Amino acid sequence: DLLGEHGLVGHKFVLDDALVRVPLVTHNLDGVGDRTDDVVQHADVVRTLLAERDVADDQLEGIDLRTERREHAVTQRSGTTAVRNLEQVREHAPDFESPTPHLSTLTSVRSTDHKLLHSEDAVELFEPPDESTDLAGRRPATRERLVAAAEAWLEDHQPGPAARRERELDADVRNHLSDMGYLV
Repeated sequence: DLLGEHGLVGHKFVLDDALVRVPLVTHNLDGVGDRTDDVVQHADVVRTLLAERDVADDQLEGIDLRTERREHAVTQRSGTTAVRNLEQVREHAPDFESPTPHLSTLTSVRSTDHKLLHSEDAVELFEPPDESTDLAGRRPATRERLVAAAEAWLEDHQPGPAARRERELDADVRNHLSDMGYLV
């Protein structure tokens, strides 16, 4: 959760590294280095642990961290959730300004050196740890490379039959999942 960054507490507006760059600690996992700044996704951890135990699962998207490296990691935040949370905050603080121009579904593409925030509202490029200076105009090649990665990921992850089934969940379950940040 954010603990004061952008004047916010929680995790429902932005995809700052304070929220999404979580340290991963492993022990006795041969092939995984002692320390690295490589980008990793949750699915990679599951894939690696299953592979460590010789369990094959072709349905997982992750990589085996012992033998592969990821070029970038993708994180998303629902636009519906962001708008609803902004409305809730404004009930108590009518002058509150959103800390982000991204009120539609937000996709973050994070490499070791750069972070792209991509939505229908805007495209921003940062060089962490600075997540306030938009470098999109100064680094067009990097911007275009990460935009292409975001768009390819979005194309590969269009809502399919499973997403349509999620719509059949009752309203309480959907709201609970949405409050936790899931796209429902």
